[in-house]
Amino acid sequence: MIYSIDRDRTLKISVLYFCFYITVISNLVIFIAQPLQITVLEILASRCYMVTNLVAFLLAINHSLRNYIPYITKQIITIIFIICFSWISYLSSSQGGIYNYIIRLWCFLALPFYFLYINYLKVDRRLLNFIFLINFLSSLVYILLSFSKYSYVGYEQYIGTSNAWLTLGYDNPNQTAMYLVINFIILICAFYYYNKKLIRIILMMDILYILVLLIKTSSRTCILIAGIIIIVILLKRNYRMSKYTIISILLLPAIFIIVYPILYKYNLLYFFSFGGKSDYVSRSDLYQAVLIGVKNQFLFGNFGHFQLQNLHNGILSIYASLGIVGVIFFYIYYIRAYLNLIVNGLKSKTAFIAMIGLLGVFLHSCTEGPFLVGGSMFAGSISILIYLVKLDEKGVE
Repeated sequence: MIYSIDRDRTLKISVLYFCFYITVISNLVIFIAQPLQITVLEILASRCYMVTNLVAFLLAINHSLRNYIPYITKQIITIIFIICFSWISYLSSSQGGIYNYIIRLWCFLALPFYFLYINYLKVDRRLLNFIFLINFLSSLVYILLSFSKYSYVGYEQYIGTSNAWLTLGYDNPNQTAMYLVINFIILICAFYYYNKKLIRIILMMDILYILVLLIKTSSRTCILIAGIIIIVILLKRNYRMSKYTIISILLLPAIFIIVYPILYKYNLLYFFSFGGKSDYVSRSDLYQAVLIGVKNQFLFGNFGHFQLQNLHNGILSIYASLGIVGVIFFYIYYIRAYLNLIVNGLKSKTAFIAMIGLLGVFLHSCTEGPFLVGGSMFAGSISILIYLVKLDEKGVE
């Protein structure tokens, strides 16, 4: 007999839905609070992420103990292994406070938690409408910020030149681009979800303007992801996706650490300059310095020193903090999670676009780390794509 979550009353599904609603709301709060520097709201939203993730994870553990579901149970065990080995790494490094360790690890686990507990959620019409409304409001926030004094904070002196990178008041143009590209993907999903002409016209105008803002950040990887999605939409006529394609893309950040220094050494990246940024300005030295720095701690890494900081490559950030053991368990978890998303096939164009966006998370992680190690504020946005992958073109309840 196949186990069915629908028939199981031991799991408080309503609590998990509430947690996800809080996540979606917290996203909008963060997007408003950060540029306006409303610290209280930003801290409140961040704590909401952490509390809801803890509640959802404990519910998943409790449910797993009561009812054995192979996929869920194995993923929980993998997370527990990651926690255990990160603790070994922290103890062996003798650096950094215990509070920082707990906060950084919990933020890092936010994305695995979302991949885990969204499995329990059905695609619900009210929740979908809410998600699309909040992301439409987020896009309006970005648009309003683009006309404000916050638009080029940190780069005002370069306005009129190729170095005037759009920030919208966030920490840097790359962070801004990461927010914009996820919003861009979700808006496209909304465009294909709704059928009313007026709604689609409004969404199309919104999408085009967000794309313009994304280009103004000069974030090459995020612009590349947006370009790939546009090409796929125009050319792809079915929703099939090979598991080997998925695994290959997931492995790209690890491969990039090896390939990039070789390309740099022979100046093969020089011609890919964009928006005042040149690939000839190398991260090769950083990669090599980090690899040398953890050479004697390659097994479990040096969590106390690196604390999952952005080392301009997601896998390098994980390797430096959790070692090769951490990287192995990281890939065990995510390969299983991504393949689980397509186990029954992608059943709508919206789901397919969301899946491309989720793969873009790893593509982006070749050159930046935050999508994989940046914590709750990025994971909260990505969680929406995880949910949208479940959408069936036949409709929702």
